[in-house]
Amino acid sequence: MSNSFFIAPQTNTAGNKQSFPCWFFDFNNDGNLDIFAGGYSTRFNNTLPFHYLKELVGQEIEADVPDLFVNKGNSTFENIAKKAGLNKACFVMGAGYGDMNNDGYLDLYLGTGEPDLKAILPNRAFLNAGGTGFKEITAQARLGHLQKGHGISFADLDFDGDQDIYAVFGGAYEGDNFFDALFENHNNENNWLKLKLEGVQSNRAAIGARIQLIVEDRNVERSIYRHISNGSSFGENPFTVEIGILKNERIKKLIIDWPSGQTDEYENINPNSYYLVKEGSQNPQLFNYKPISFQKNKEMDHSHHHH
Repeated sequence: MSNSFFIAPQTNTAGNKQSFPCWFFDFNNDGNLDIFAGGYSTRFNNTLPFHYLKELVGQEIEADVPDLFVNKGNSTFENIAKKAGLNKACFVMGAGYGDMNNDGYLDLYLGTGEPDLKAILPNRAFLNAGGTGFKEITAQARLGHLQKGHGISFADLDFDGDQDIYAVFGGAYEGDNFFDALFENHNNENNWLKLKLEGVQSNRAAIGARIQLIVEDRNVERSIYRHISNGSSFGENPFTVEIGILKNERIKKLIIDWPSGQTDEYENINPNSYYLVKEGSQNPQLFNYKPISFQKNKEMDHSHHHH
């Protein structure tokens, strides 16, 4: 017999909106997990660009928009998508979250995936405005790729301290095929911390652990929270956690709440460092690593292909 319960009505997360990707993440760094669910209106399959253009000129759109359910800390949620700036015609399939500018807040990259060949509209990027909402930066970040986005992952692939984006592109039909894309992040203004957790009493991957990083700037403290998970339902992130820290902030304390119920606390954690933290250990182990450079293959410059 299943022990699961349907609690959407009690938590204010129920609805009949169509969507593809969904995930839990701490949008506003208050320690509680919030919910993002991308809108995907199949009844508008043949007119998606029309609704996108209506939005651009400030007209009301009928298509479903994403939901952002903020955790109120009492087992209920509030959908703040509209006031958070997410009332957009995104038609989300592949999607993911990460920290594009290393400010400690999680940002969004949303990929369109509608199979219809007429559905040509850009994938869209949104920068977290300090936990108050999102600002679209698609054009500025050069992330408005027109191909269908089926999976989005954030990771520091070149070990230079900022998160890059890997996107799986291409539609459902053979004639809509396209190459995947790797967007290299060149943001190095802020600092960062990279953590690999290893459970002992908890599961080895530490899935479900909560990380609290307390940072300080001129006696003003704030906490940055991360939870160990695989990320979005349509784009996985690695279990290694990459946390952005503002340039003038220093790290005061690292607190890890493990799934087993154990809590470990550490001081003397240095920014711009990569640590292995084992459950119950007294001192994190510092990894030695070197940044790498992505080398462009000049032989592949010719971009005309047949399928």
